[in-house]
Amino acid sequence: MSIRVGPQCADAPHRWDEHMVARVVDAGLLQRHQEAFRDGICWSSDYSGYDAPFLALEIFHSSVKRILGEEFGPVLTHVACDFDPLPRSILASRAAIHGGCVLRDLNDRLPQSILDVVDAEESAARLRGRAAAAAFYRMLDAVLHDDGASLFLCAMKAPCVMHDQDCYVNALASWRASVEDFGAGQRPLVVNFSGITCVDWTGVGGQERFSGRSERPHAIWLRHREAAAAQGIEDVYFSECSTRYPVYQKQVHPLASTHHVLHVEVDPTALGHPVSRKSMFSAGISKATYVWVGAQDNNAVQEEFAALFHAPLELGGDAYLCAIEDEVRVYNAQHARQRKRPRLLSDAGNSYDTLVQSLGPGAMVRLETYRPTGAAFADVEQNELGYTSRAGNIIPSMLRHGTIVSFNKNRLVTQEELWTAQGVDVMPQAWGSRGASPLRDALVSLPSWKHKRLRGNSIHIPTAAAWIAYVLGNIRKLDLRLPESMTDPDPASEDS
Repeated sequence: MSIRVGPQCADAPHRWDEHMVARVVDAGLLQRHQEAFRDGICWSSDYSGYDAPFLALEIFHSSVKRILGEEFGPVLTHVACDFDPLPRSILASRAAIHGGCVLRDLNDRLPQSILDVVDAEESAARLRGRAAAAAFYRMLDAVLHDDGASLFLCAMKAPCVMHDQDCYVNALASWRASVEDFGAGQRPLVVNFSGITCVDWTGVGGQERFSGRSERPHAIWLRHREAAAAQGIEDVYFSECSTRYPVYQKQVHPLASTHHVLHVEVDPTALGHPVSRKSMFSAGISKATYVWVGAQDNNAVQEEFAALFHAPLELGGDAYLCAIEDEVRVYNAQHARQRKRPRLLSDAGNSYDTLVQSLGPGAMVRLETYRPTGAAFADVEQNELGYTSRAGNIIPSMLRHGTIVSFNKNRLVTQEELWTAQGVDVMPQAWGSRGASPLRDALVSLPSWKHKRLRGNSIHIPTAAAWIAYVLGNIRKLDLRLPESMTDPDPASEDS
């Protein structure tokens, strides 16, 4: 295996897909990816956001396809789910073009009669305090574990905003209803990716942990994964959350009978990307359909992933500053108008004075606090010694309410540049051979606060792609026959 070298020229971060696939080829994993992709991939997501992991998989899939020079099954997205109307609108804009379903809420997977009881008992438990709330959520998880086989059925449905009717929740059922013919015993690899809510685990959230409201949807999500694996209708799940998320208690131990669960902690900087977003990524491989052939001990998994993808950080965040002068001027003017200061910018150009006048009072104070530190970038909505978003030479972690400035350029970092740093291809200067992201039109027209909320709740796409590539390169198929219950679907449901 060759020595890993981080991106060393200005456009290198934008060719991350080429570097990633080169490492996969170098490690001899391409044949396994070919096997995984042969019959296509059927994708679903929960806690979907704008479904950044799907973009990651699409890019990796296209890269492998280009290298192999052969056709194999497509990546099909059939089911996404998010309770927040903002990301749901982005998911719907994609589904309107490419097809698929967009569901509203994980809670919709339970019958209303059960939800009524859960609502009442949850409210009563939370009134009694955190210990009572935590006990209630443990009880809920136990009930969903015991009754999952009857609750999370292969053909279960939930309200879909795309079709204004109940549609299939399970991606394989949705796929089966949409195809007229398929080979005997053949079906796609079925994958779920979920960006689990981190508010109860991060340093900036309420840190309610096992007593937080996020425990309820987590229990539904977890026991759905368990039931889907037991029924042979889902092969691999991925998840992402805060590094404070207790993965052994929340996934490894509860799913021990159905999944081989592994995880890593990784920051994009460890992969050579000059942007911060430290996360815990996990994956669960269904023991019914696949076998894990990578490192068995999780410490060895972390080491094996690092040996494959880690690289020195050679560049700073300036590599993402691709906007031309006119784009920066327009962006500054928009911020000045929001601050009711457009006259102050009429002759200011892109100077430090322009930057100052683009900020609110609190951000102005923090700007002056950060200046003497010598940092190239800072989020001036966060305090200097804050937990979440540290100043430095890379793009700091993008939060739901941040304003990131470049001291080298004496200007704000534009929304498009921040999307580029997160791995979404919205700038022609940076998307290279990949072309524009399918979400570009839907994203760039949004107001600033919506950009921040979507990015703050999302993941770093190149890092997610690396984790997906590592996992799919270390699994081998056992038997992917279509369950007998799905060989003759209800014709009345074929539009679902």
